[in-house]
Amino acid sequence: METKRAARRYADDSVERICVRRTGLATSANVYRRNSKPYNAISDNQPRKSSYHGPKTSYVSTPKARKQEDKVCTYWMSGHCAFGDRCRYLHSWSCGDGFSSLAKLEGHKKAVSGIVLPLGSDKLYSSSSDGTLRIWDCHSGKCARLSNLGDEVGSVYTEGRWMFIGMKNVVKAWNIETAEEFSLKGPVGQIFCMVVAKDMIIAGAQNGAIFAWKCSSEVNNPFQLVGSRKVHSRAVLCLTVGENKLYSGSVDHTIRVWDIDTLQCIKTLNGHEDAVMSLLHCNGCLFSCSLDCSTKVWFAAEGENWKVIYTHKEEKGVLALCGMNDAENKPVLFCSCNDKTVRLYDLPSFRTANFAFTERGRTFSKEEVRVIYRGPYPLFFTGDASGSLTVWKWVVMEVIKDDSAEKNICKRQRVSEEELDDRISSLPDNILVHILSFLPIKDAVKTVLVPRFRNLWNFLPSLSFNQCGYHDCASKYDEDGPHYNEKFLNFVRHVLFLHESATIDRFHLKFELNLDRTNEAAADEEDEEARDYANRETMMASEVDSWIHFVMRKKVKVLNLDFKGCGLPEPTACYRLPNVVFGGKYLTELKLVACEIKPSHKIQLNCLKRLLLEELVLEDKIINQILKGCSLLEELSLIRCYGLRRLATDNPNTKSLILDLYYHGPMLQVLCPNVESLEIGGSIDLVDLVDVSSIAVSAVVFSSTFKCKHERYQTLKALFKKLSHGKIFIPCTWCILVFTIWQLIYQPGLLFVWKRLEFGIHLTKWHLPGISCLLRTSPYLETLAIYISPGRYHIFTVVMEGNDDIVETNSCKRQRVSEEQVIDRISSLPDPLIVHILSFLPTEDAVKTVLIRRFGKLWTFVSRLSFDQCSYHDCADIVYSDDVEYDERFLDFVHNVLILHENPTIDQFILKLHYNSLWCPSEEGPNDNVDREMRITDQVNSWVHFAMRKKVELLHLDFKGCGFFEPDAYILPDVVMNCQYLTQLKLVACEIIPTGQIKLNTLKRLFLEEIDLKGEILNQILCGSSVLEELSLVKCYSLHTLAFKNPSIKSLIVEFEPMTSSQRLQISCPNLVSLQLAGFIDLMDLVDVSSLAVSSIFFSFHSKCALVRHQEIRRVFQKLSRSKLVRLCTWSIMVFTTWQLNGLQDLFCRWKCLEFSVVLSKWHHMGICFLLRSSPYLETLTIYIGRGLGQHLVQVFEEEWAEYDLDMSKFWSSQVGSFRCLQYHLKTITIYGLITEPYMIDFIEFLLKKAMVLESLVISTDTVLKPPQQPEIFGVT
Repeated sequence: METKRAARRYADDSVERICVRRTGLATSANVYRRNSKPYNAISDNQPRKSSYHGPKTSYVSTPKARKQEDKVCTYWMSGHCAFGDRCRYLHSWSCGDGFSSLAKLEGHKKAVSGIVLPLGSDKLYSSSSDGTLRIWDCHSGKCARLSNLGDEVGSVYTEGRWMFIGMKNVVKAWNIETAEEFSLKGPVGQIFCMVVAKDMIIAGAQNGAIFAWKCSSEVNNPFQLVGSRKVHSRAVLCLTVGENKLYSGSVDHTIRVWDIDTLQCIKTLNGHEDAVMSLLHCNGCLFSCSLDCSTKVWFAAEGENWKVIYTHKEEKGVLALCGMNDAENKPVLFCSCNDKTVRLYDLPSFRTANFAFTERGRTFSKEEVRVIYRGPYPLFFTGDASGSLTVWKWVVMEVIKDDSAEKNICKRQRVSEEELDDRISSLPDNILVHILSFLPIKDAVKTVLVPRFRNLWNFLPSLSFNQCGYHDCASKYDEDGPHYNEKFLNFVRHVLFLHESATIDRFHLKFELNLDRTNEAAADEEDEEARDYANRETMMASEVDSWIHFVMRKKVKVLNLDFKGCGLPEPTACYRLPNVVFGGKYLTELKLVACEIKPSHKIQLNCLKRLLLEELVLEDKIINQILKGCSLLEELSLIRCYGLRRLATDNPNTKSLILDLYYHGPMLQVLCPNVESLEIGGSIDLVDLVDVSSIAVSAVVFSSTFKCKHERYQTLKALFKKLSHGKIFIPCTWCILVFTIWQLIYQPGLLFVWKRLEFGIHLTKWHLPGISCLLRTSPYLETLAIYISPGRYHIFTVVMEGNDDIVETNSCKRQRVSEEQVIDRISSLPDPLIVHILSFLPTEDAVKTVLIRRFGKLWTFVSRLSFDQCSYHDCADIVYSDDVEYDERFLDFVHNVLILHENPTIDQFILKLHYNSLWCPSEEGPNDNVDREMRITDQVNSWVHFAMRKKVELLHLDFKGCGFFEPDAYILPDVVMNCQYLTQLKLVACEIIPTGQIKLNTLKRLFLEEIDLKGEILNQILCGSSVLEELSLVKCYSLHTLAFKNPSIKSLIVEFEPMTSSQRLQISCPNLVSLQLAGFIDLMDLVDVSSLAVSSIFFSFHSKCALVRHQEIRRVFQKLSRSKLVRLCTWSIMVFTTWQLNGLQDLFCRWKCLEFSVVLSKWHHMGICFLLRSSPYLETLTIYIGRGLGQHLVQVFEEEWAEYDLDMSKFWSSQVGSFRCLQYHLKTITIYGLITEPYMIDFIEFLLKKAMVLESLVISTDTVLKPPQQPEIFGVT
C-alpha cells in the first residue's frame, strides 16, 4: 500500500517535486528518502535487479568495506560530542586530500534548489524550495538581500546579464544590471532544469515537455517562445548540452537526445531502472545518474549509436553530478548520493581497456546535497536539503617530509637534485603576471597546465580577443547571414568569468558584429529567416554589452573595440555602443571601429588622452559632444568616418590630429588653432584647413592615384599654403609625384617656410622633378632627410634572403625541436623583457646565461650590478690581520663584467669588499704590499667611475665586507659627491674628504655607516642635498651635533656609539617627522624635535644601567612624549621595569599609539604596567611577541634581578589605582605571537576587565598584519 501511494505522488502534478542540476541548474524533491531500501516504491513494483545484472564487465560495485569512522559524528554536528578528539567518528565536513571547506551560509528554511555566480559579479545567488532568492556578499559571506518570490523555485540559471528563475508554470527573466523583470509564459507545472544553447533558453517542465525561448528585439518582450516538444511521459529533471546536441533526463527512466537546431528528438537511451536525476557531457561522453544507485557513461561510436561503456554502482541513489578540475588540473567527478555524502572520483581515461572511478574523498552534510555548482577557481559550492549552502575550495597537495631520510618527498612529483634551478619559477607572482601579459591570451591561459603558473593568468592586466584567429578570413564571408564562432564566444565568456584581478589595463576585442539582418526583419516582418537572424544578432549585441560592462567595472584604462573584424561594415547596421563607455572616468585611450555612437547623456571622459574613431557615422553634433567631454584629450584620430563636415576644437591640450578622409565624403572644415601635429590621408583635396595656426609638424599621405591631382591644383595649393608655416613637413612618395606633375605642367609659384623636410620613397626618375620643386619652393630649409627603400631587385634584398635561408638551415642542423615538446615561451619574449628578468638575478647567475643561445649577450645590458666578495669564501673561516687577502677571482670577475657591460645606464651598483690601505701611507720605496694596495685602490676607483659614467641611481659601497672597520679606509672619489643622477647612496667604512662643493641635487636617501664625520663634512653633504628625505647615521665617528632645518628631510635614523663616555650628541631638527634612536640613548640630547609624529627607541646596552642614567633617559622620553606613534624594543621595557622596581613613577607621555616588540619574560610585565600608567591618552596598543629567551639571557636576568623578589603569579590581579588610558581612551589592542606563559594570559584577562572603552582585541600568530591587496571571494584571492 505504501508503494502505491508513493507511486501516485509522481502522477499528481501538484505533488511531484523532483529536481536536479547541471552547471548551475538544480531541482528539489520531497521524496528523496525512504525508510526501506532507496526508491523501491517508484519502480512500479518491479523487483530490483542485482548489481551484477547484465554483462559482468559492465558493472563495477563500490566496496562496502569502508571504515566505520568515515562518518560524521551526529553529536558533533549538534555541538555536544562528549568524546572530543577521541571520538571514533569524523569531526569534519569532509575527508580526503586536495579540498577544504571555507564557509557555511545559513538562511534558507528548505532545500537549496539552485546556486549561480554571474560573470564578473561579487554576488552569489541561491534559490530554495521555501520560495526565496538570497543574494550573498562574496567578501563578507553575509546575506546582502532577500527576495520573496511567492512560490517554490525549481531551478536558476545565469547567462550574461540575465538570470532565469524556474517556477511553477513560468520562467522569470531578471536583468541583473537594470533589475528589469519579464515572465516567460508557456510551461505547465514546475520548471526543474534550464540551459542556454544557440541563443535560446531551454527549460524542462513537470509535464514532460521542453520549452524554448529566443531573444528578440522587442523592448517589452525580449524573449519569445519558439517551440515546445513533449516526448517524455513524466517530468523532465535534467538538461545538458554537448556537441550540438541537447540531452534530457526524466522520471520516466529515459534519456532523450535532441537536435538543437530543430528541437527534434533523434534518439532515446534506455538503461536506467529509475528516475534519471542528472546529466553531464564531457569529452564526447555522456554521464548520467539515477535513483537506481548507478552512474552510467555513454559513448556514441558511430552516428547516434549510443552504448554504455561503464556503469558505476553506489550503495544509495545518486542525486546530482558535476565535473571540474582540481588544483593540479585533473578531472574530478562529483556524485551526490542519498546518504548525505558527495563522492569525489578521479576520472580515468576511457580509452584504456580497464577503467574505473577512483574515489579520492567525500564531503558530508546534514541532509542530502541537491546542488553542486562550479564557481571561479578555486571555489565550488554545494547546497543541501536542510537549506545550508557550503563554500569549498581546491588546495594544492602539501609536501610531506620524511625525517628519517631527511628528504622532502612530494606525492605527485619528484625533482632531481641534478636538474638546473628554474629561475623563472622563483620570480615573484607579479613579475610572472607581467610576463604572461605579453603572450597571446590563448597561450597565457594554457599556462594553467604549468604548476608554478597555474591560475596566475586570472590576474592578467591585458586581455585581447580576436575572432580572426578562429577562421580563415579569406574564405569566411557568407552571404547567408552572420555565423558566430562558438569556440571564440565560449573562450571569451570563460576568460571573463574566471578573471580575478580588480582592474584591467588594456582590453582589445576584434569581433565582427553587423546588425543588417535586424534592419531587414524590421522592414519585412513576414520574413521568418530574417527574423531568426535578427534575434541572434540582438542576442549577440546583448552579450557584447555585458562584456563591455564587465571591463568598465574593472576600471579599464585602454579600450579597443573593433566590430569590423574581417568583414565589410554597413554604416546603417552597426552595433550601438552602450552609454557606460562615455562615462569611463579611468579611460586614457579609446579606439572604436565600426560601431554606432549615440550618447543619451553628457559625455564625461575626463582622463582620456588618446581617441581613435574608425569607420563611424559621425555627425557634427556628436563629435562636438565628444570633444567637450574630453578635457585632457591630446591625440585625436578620425579614420574614414562618414558624415563629418566641421571639426572645431580650441582645447589647449589637443596637440595631435590625424585625418584619413573617406573618398566620397563631403568637404571637411578644420578649425583647430592649438594643434601642433597634423597628418592628413585619403582624399586630401576634401580638407579645408580654416585655422591651424599652431602647426609645427605636418604629414600628407595620398591614398588615390596621383595623376588626378592636377585637376585639383587650386584646392591642394591652398592646403599646402596652410601647412607651409610648420617647421617640419613629411610628404609621402605619391605626394612627391604630385609635385612632379606641378613642376612639369604648372610651374607653381608656391613658397614654404619649413626648416626640415623628410620623406621615404621608392626612388625612380619620376620623383626627381618633384624633389627639385620642393627644394625650389623651400628657401629656409635647414635639414633634408630622405629614406630610400630598396627596389624589387636590389642586391641587398637578395643577400638578406640568402642569409635567412642559411641561418634557418644551420639552425635546423644544430637543433631539431620535436612538435610534441613544450614550446619555450620565455625565448619568444622580447629582448627588453628578458633583460628586465635577468636584472633580478644575482650578477653571477645572469652572466652564466651566456651559455644559453637565446640569451646570448643579453646579460651585458642588465640594469642592476651587484658584487659581493663574501660569496667567494666562508666568512666564519676568515682570519683578519694587517695583511688583507684579496680574492683574485673576485677582482677578475668584477673587472670582466664591467668591461663587457654595454647598457648606457644602470639603476643599481652594489659593491661589498673588505678594503684596507694600511701599507700605502707608511711604507717607503718599492714594496709588494704597497704595490698591491695601490693596484686595488686604482681598480676600485675605476669601478666607481664606471658606475658614475653609467648615470647610476642607487649606489651601495661597503668596504667593511665581513670584517671590521679599518682606520685607513678607502678614500671616496669626488665624482661620487657631484653626481647629478644619484637618488640613493649607502657608504660603509670609507673616508669622505671633499675637495670642492658637494652637489647631490637628486639624492633622496643617504645611509652612512662607520664613517668619520669630522669637521663640517656632514653639513657640506646636507647643504648639497637639497631634496634629501631620509638620513641614516650608524656608528659614525666625530659626531657631536646634528642640527639642520632642511624641510625635505622627514626621517632620521641615528645609532650612536661614542668613543668616550663624555662624548654627547645634540639633535636639533625641528622639521623631522620620523626619528629612530639606537645605541647609547642616555648620551643624546634632543634640543628641538617639535614636528615628530613617529619615534622609535632601541637600547643597545644592558638595561640595568638605566637606573644610573635615569634623568638623562627620562628627558629623552619627555621630548618624544608628544609623538602620535612610539615604537620600543625589549630592552626599553626592561628600563621601565627598573624604574618601577625603584619607585621612579615620574614619566608622563601623551602618545596615542604604542608598539613594542619583546622577547617576553616575567621581568617585562612590570615595565608594561609602568607604560600603561604613564600613557593616559593611549588609544592603540600593539605587542609583537618574539621567541623565548635564550639560556644565556635567562641567566643574565636571574643574576642581575636576583635582589628583587618577583612573584608574578598574582601581579596583574593585584594592580590597584587608576589606569587612565584603560578607563577612557584605549580602544584597540593587537597581540601577535605565540602566547604560552600564564603571565601573558593574566595580562590579557586584566585588559579585558579594566579596558572600559575597548572596541577590538586581536590575538594572532602572524608577525605582521597585511591588509588584503586583491578582491577576495570568501577569503580566497
